[in-house]
Amino acid sequence: LEVADFPLFVDDTPVESGEANTLDAGDYTVSETSDAGYTASEWGGACAPDGSITLAPGQEATCTITNDDIAPELTLVKEVTNDNGGTAVPADWTLSADGFDPTAPQIGTYELTESGPEGYELTSLTCDNATGQVTSVTLALAESVTCTFVNDDIAPTLTVIKKVISDDGGGTLDPGDFMIFVEAFNAEPASFPGDENGTTVTLDAGDYDVTEANPYPNVYEASFSDDCSGTIGVGEEKTCTITNDDFVAGCTLTQGYWRTHNDSFRGGAPPDDTWFDLLGEEREQATFYESGRSYFDVMWTPPRGNVYYVLARQYIAALLNAESGASSTVEVEDAIMRATELFGSETPEDVARLRGAQRREWIQLAGTLALYNQGDVGPGHCDEDGLAAEDN
Repeated sequence: LEVADFPLFVDDTPVESGEANTLDAGDYTVSETSDAGYTASEWGGACAPDGSITLAPGQEATCTITNDDIAPELTLVKEVTNDNGGTAVPADWTLSADGFDPTAPQIGTYELTESGPEGYELTSLTCDNATGQVTSVTLALAESVTCTFVNDDIAPTLTVIKKVISDDGGGTLDPGDFMIFVEAFNAEPASFPGDENGTTVTLDAGDYDVTEANPYPNVYEASFSDDCSGTIGVGEEKTCTITNDDFVAGCTLTQGYWRTHNDSFRGGAPPDDTWFDLLGEEREQATFYESGRSYFDVMWTPPRGNVYYVLARQYIAALLNAESGASSTVEVEDAIMRATELFGSETPEDVARLRGAQRREWIQLAGTLALYNQGDVGPGHCDEDGLAAEDN
């Protein structure tokens, strides 16, 4: 502002700064119209501090007042929201009003900027002398302004890709047949079917681990890329790839082999420790489900038309082959799982009474497992030394 922007008065009469005014002798009060952006000093010169003066006849007097502009004040505030695992604090940021010097503040418009940790998004920037979101602040004289920067931690993302390779004859599954699990704080989704195009999971920053439910571990072996476990930071993006590849391992032996290669058979064949691996200390003398007989007795009971024993022999042999390290196929594994359900609820006497489709199911399951035990499907048949036939 200029001098003229501050109107002066002698009592109620306007006067001009620096011009002489002829007045009668007597008492007067000088004053001015002030501005909110300036401070006014006390009156000086011939006037009292309050602007009063008594003029004698013929007296010449000069009264003076000084107006000084008030510097603006600017306060920058940082607020941090850590709702996705972030740990940064306001002191980790540097806030700036470009060109503003707090030691010699001037009016004007200043761009607002910040620098700080990665993984945070500036979600709000407001100043209390403006409406809505801003990118700059305008300061007027005597104005005290606070501008607030709000940063929110960005949720990390983990993309989980499921690949299934079925090239060895035993596997027939798709990526969606495998359930994936992400163990982490606030993982969403935390479980889902596999997808070869990937599933994006949001989670909190911190430790995480990706696992899967492999429905056929004797058919598919899994490999996990490096980023399927570890630590992820705010705003970080990682990709975990789980690959399941069907494999061929070991070889199979028929139910005739397993009937004779155990501690209970007295025909001279050496016992096979796989019985212990499968059943523990009881080995072949463990009770077979609801049969009321041992595994050994079930293997040696003549079926005489009872499909319970037809399936049981092939089922026990298949379990022992798998326990010995022989890989399998999806069809064989399904047959084993279905047979396990049946043996868990049926007795030999119940099965002897079955007819029609129910009886045929037992026969079909036995046939599937017999093909496996004989080496027609799966990794192939062993000789009695435990070697695959093609290795001899």
